[in-house]
Amino acid sequence: MPLSLPDATGVEFRCATSPEELGPLLGYYRSAQSHVEADVDAIGHAAAAGESGQPWFMAMLRNGSPVAMLAGHVAETEFRWRIGYLRLWTTRSRVLTVANGGVVGEPDPGASSLLWRECLRRLPARGADVVKLTHLSTGSSFYRAVSTEPGWLARDPFIVPHIHYRLDLPESFEAYLAQRSDASKRDIKRTLSRFRKKYDGQFDVVCYRDAQQVDEAMQAVESVARLSYQRTLGVGFKPTPHTRAWWLAAAERGWLRVYVLRVRGVPCAYVAGHAYGGTFFGETTAFDPQYRDDRVGIYVWIQLIESLCASRDATRIDFGSGDAEYKRRLSSEVIDESDVYLFVPSLKGAYLRLMRLATVGLHNGGRKLLARFGLVDWVKTRWRRRMAPAADQGAAPAPD
Repeated sequence: MPLSLPDATGVEFRCATSPEELGPLLGYYRSAQSHVEADVDAIGHAAAAGESGQPWFMAMLRNGSPVAMLAGHVAETEFRWRIGYLRLWTTRSRVLTVANGGVVGEPDPGASSLLWRECLRRLPARGADVVKLTHLSTGSSFYRAVSTEPGWLARDPFIVPHIHYRLDLPESFEAYLAQRSDASKRDIKRTLSRFRKKYDGQFDVVCYRDAQQVDEAMQAVESVARLSYQRTLGVGFKPTPHTRAWWLAAAERGWLRVYVLRVRGVPCAYVAGHAYGGTFFGETTAFDPQYRDDRVGIYVWIQLIESLCASRDATRIDFGSGDAEYKRRLSSEVIDESDVYLFVPSLKGAYLRLMRLATVGLHNGGRKLLARFGLVDWVKTRWRRRMAPAADQGAAPAPD
């Protein structure tokens, strides 16, 4: 049975490639969105970081009043095909990436259907073959529309659910500990006690937040990131001019927070992110693998939580998408979400869809097999250790 289209009476769409072009709609967008990555300045920096990048906004109006908006950027992008951590090859394509938090207005089912159709219809005019809709809540009407309504040529063949962890911060760190389970409370206290006893008088935690500290912060973060498995995978922190420009802009607006744990003055773990609209959004984190047994990665997160409880710079922590032991231990809320792709019905779009079908299908099959035997975390941990050889090649040994 063909899908019936929702009523489009009085509906119009407006597109813009800069905040200035939005005109009066800019005020609506700013009042409706709440994620740092969807801030108009953040979108501008994301577009500048991409090859031939350009901001992109699309508003849906009904009888002249805004109903919903999509916001992101269009840029030349590399699809890095991989199965797990195994790299295959890359394909270049122009992609419209809708930012995390860039679907604003909470469109109802009818509006959601019209919104994704119009977005896909306008894509070829931008030279793009794919829409990437990031971090959609699986409980939203828009997610249900984009995951079920498109035909098979346009629909994402594998929508992979992600776990998203958050933490609502109480008024003090003591209150935070009181909210934890007995096992979690013991684990946090043991981590703090062991580290402080082992490195008594030899460590400190520095928080970089000012524009004049950006270069020092990047140098400290890079000294850790270059040793991490994330660097081998080509993800995580990258000391590029675009990163520096974004951190400078965030610092000037009072958003930047970079927490670095140092032992004898040498960085060994960090968390970088932004305090925006009452939420600390974690952007990137890593630790020196030589300090793995000291749990420095979790230690710096605990220090961050304690600092935010005291300063009230944020009343919530967004750990971001993806599962990890430290997120499970430290968070208070779990949300289900997914990235969803829409493909232009064309030869290039069909190829990209086929590659996603093959690689994600094999990845998911392997993960399910490992999950049956409880081996997912075991395999991830050992593979990540193999992906961080720099820790054993030329880095200074950890202090006793």
